[in-house]
Amino acid sequence: MTEFAGRISRYRPERAGVCSATRPATRTPDGIPYWAPLDLNPYLYFDARVNVSTEGGEVDLWYAQWYGGTAPPNGLSDYLDQGTAEWQPTHDDDGFIQFDNVDTRLEYDPPLEQAGVLICATDNGIFAYEVDADSVDEITALGFETGYFQTLKLYAMTLLPATVSDVQIAGVIQYFEEELGATRNPTGDLNQYWRVRSDLVTPKFDALDFSGATSFSLCWYGCGSLTEFPGTLDLSSGTIFSWAWEACNSLTQFPGTLDLSSGTSFYSCWKSCTSLEEFPGELDLSSGTNFGYCWYACNSLTQFPGTLDLSSGTSFSSCWRSCTSLEEFPSELDLSSGTNFSSCWKSCTSLEEFPSELDLSSGTNFSSCWRSCSSLEEFPSELDLSSGTNFSWCWESCSSLTEFPGTLDLSSGTDFSLCWSSCSSLEEFPGTLDLSSGISFQYCWQNCWSLESFPSTLDLSSGTNFYACWESCSSLESFPANLFDYWTPGTASTNCFVNAWDGCSSLTATSVENILDSIATSGVDAPASGPDITIDYDDGTGTPDITSAVTTLKACSPAWTITLNGVLQ
Repeated sequence: MTEFAGRISRYRPERAGVCSATRPATRTPDGIPYWAPLDLNPYLYFDARVNVSTEGGEVDLWYAQWYGGTAPPNGLSDYLDQGTAEWQPTHDDDGFIQFDNVDTRLEYDPPLEQAGVLICATDNGIFAYEVDADSVDEITALGFETGYFQTLKLYAMTLLPATVSDVQIAGVIQYFEEELGATRNPTGDLNQYWRVRSDLVTPKFDALDFSGATSFSLCWYGCGSLTEFPGTLDLSSGTIFSWAWEACNSLTQFPGTLDLSSGTSFYSCWKSCTSLEEFPGELDLSSGTNFGYCWYACNSLTQFPGTLDLSSGTSFSSCWRSCTSLEEFPSELDLSSGTNFSSCWKSCTSLEEFPSELDLSSGTNFSSCWRSCSSLEEFPSELDLSSGTNFSWCWESCSSLTEFPGTLDLSSGTDFSLCWSSCSSLEEFPGTLDLSSGISFQYCWQNCWSLESFPSTLDLSSGTNFYACWESCSSLESFPANLFDYWTPGTASTNCFVNAWDGCSSLTATSVENILDSIATSGVDAPASGPDITIDYDDGTGTPDITSAVTTLKACSPAWTITLNGVLQ
């Protein structure tokens, strides 16, 4: 190290500490014990008061505390450097290194591979974690750099043996606060503080007070090695918990003692916590309004607590999506304020039934709501969906549904795109549903392979788009007459009937006549683009008599074109 001696701030042996793992804790004037890091035989100890290449300037080298002295038995020879000028943090004569929220970082030379307890002392919290460091090559003010930077002052950083006690950790925190001037307790916004920190195993926050922190957005996002979270942490002032524990996929349980009562946004909060086997019903989420993606892909949850207070929630978009082990859903949950249920239970593939008691009466968006609930054998007729306007993809790929309730109130629905697509076990469809407000029906009954007939009593008169609507309904034989007689879309959408009956290889010749005669009766002109009416049918049932209908349709302006079994008429 002598070659760098002229570039390092003066070594101050009186601040270096004494290497002794057994030295007793020092006591402050008020009697509170603290431990200097060097008393605990550290692997690393960087103190920003000493051994920094440029006092009051940009930092390109920073040596451990024992530079120029004797390292403890555990002491590693790693030092920190930064050869890229624009990435260099700055040193301050007051004893800290200033990092920014753009790109400043220091590199370990050589890269660090050492587990232990990491303590970082900053101006917005002194944080301790047990870490499992397979390879750490860079650091910012909070430790292992993962690309999410913070504007913080770093006073010191130490890596201690994992055998240190919680009391000793608290003592080091006390030491950093009183001797170095770091700020013990964090306040304000902790957004992205430890995002994607794969080295973090267990927080050691017993000596800290988090009650001044208000936002925890993305705070522990992607901490895939985090195996437990402290239930004693005071998060009572937190309002934003969006993405807070997303992708913490080693957490098998979550503490029910945390105070989250001030939280308003829980968007993606526990998303992809794939090892979470149960969720605490005693958490207070009563102020939460946004639960979008909240438990998405928590695919080890077999049940969900009905005691959670979600009564203030308005958005439940993708909330329980891909909870593939969820076998039932609690009827006691209060979802009455919910307006957005888009993809809410999508891909809950183990859900065999759905509770009729849930109050979904305020819901307007049910797009993909029960999509790919492939084990759902029936759907409750008592659910109040009367405020719903968007039902696109709603029951798509509910492949175990053999029937559908005709008493559901879908009268406000305007978008039914792909609504029942790939409901491959659906043998009949109720003609009593009110679809009169529907505008878009593209792909609506596509791939309903078991459907043999289509009801004549459905009102599709407002529909503008039927692209691929009945495509690949390969068992569909009977299509009713007069279904489009009163069709009044205003202007038909581009490709309105393109591929509408493509792949309907069982349709009878009479059904082809019914379709074309009815569209001709409506007198609606073709769209300017995509005017083709595409129908496949079973030519073994005869030749359809469509001469009059084709003449009428070709006389429209723009004119329709008709393709039967791939042949332009």
